[in-house]
Amino acid sequence: MSFFTRLILQREHQLARELDSFKNVAPIELGLDCLNISPTASDGLARLHEYVRTNVSSSDSFYTHSKLNGFELSGNRLTFPSPIHTEVPANNVSNWRLFESKQRDKAVLLFPHWNARTNGYDRLSALLKWNGLTVLRMCMPYHEQRNAPGAVCADGMASSNLGRTIRSSRQAVLEGRMAIDWLQDRGYSQIGLIGASLGSSIGFILTAHDPRVQAACFLHLASQFGEVVWTGTATKHIRESLQGKITRDDIRSIWSLISPMTFVPLVADRAIRIQVVSARFDSVFEPPLTHDIVKAITDYGVSNSLKTINCGHHTLGSFPFNLMAAGATIRFFQRAFLSA
Repeated sequence: MSFFTRLILQREHQLARELDSFKNVAPIELGLDCLNISPTASDGLARLHEYVRTNVSSSDSFYTHSKLNGFELSGNRLTFPSPIHTEVPANNVSNWRLFESKQRDKAVLLFPHWNARTNGYDRLSALLKWNGLTVLRMCMPYHEQRNAPGAVCADGMASSNLGRTIRSSRQAVLEGRMAIDWLQDRGYSQIGLIGASLGSSIGFILTAHDPRVQAACFLHLASQFGEVVWTGTATKHIRESLQGKITRDDIRSIWSLISPMTFVPLVADRAIRIQVVSARFDSVFEPPLTHDIVKAITDYGVSNSLKTINCGHHTLGSFPFNLMAAGATIRFFQRAFLSA
């Protein structure tokens, strides 16, 4: 192992330890109530599997959004009612930050990573804006001002509550599609998307179900949501909650409804360009999970590129790796929109 590699792994461990300090092991919950399935059902696990199978086969309906006129732009803040009602009132309002370019034709939605900080992605958004791209950055469900009072971790977005995790991903996808409505009404004709880590999962599902997305860049992308939770270092507290109470195959199957790999065939006939930026020393989205979905995208004939940076999952957000990722993202959209 080289000295450089040891430095990267040491920094990865340090950053992961800082994030792990507010993650707690919680009891497993099926979360049937979050999916409008009777929570008193004695065959709850079977009902949950049935729910997933039904909605995977009819995912166009599951991820279809409704048009609305409740958009409000105040300064650089866009808000509108979420189509999903949850137990946290603040989470029922979709929140976005707008970085608007003077050129009103190209825009990208930006879906941050799990537990992203309030000002995260400001520099990337500013760079994209400077290069003529408007950015609409999402406040993910149960994040920032959308979380319950006093909460320090976005457990509502991803946790050992299986149904709520599904609902939260669906909520983010539907809100993303509604944000595209707003952008188009504002005059934007070319729409792209950026997803980071968990945001890449959301972004890929949206891309698969909304033909208005013409180009998508994913900073970390994995094939299976359940496999990331089971194998990744960032979610070991969730795996600890699940192990011994539900099988790995069950988790993989239940969360297939929010897994990018499930929906790769939906982009097969689309004139879309995809870029994946991965980390060589990623212990959160293990490299085989990235390679699996890149291979699937390629096998379906979708135009794509893979750029691997010599860093880890967390250190991709640190200098100089963040500049490498930003440069790759900007160049990708310049090429993609030019050929659109």
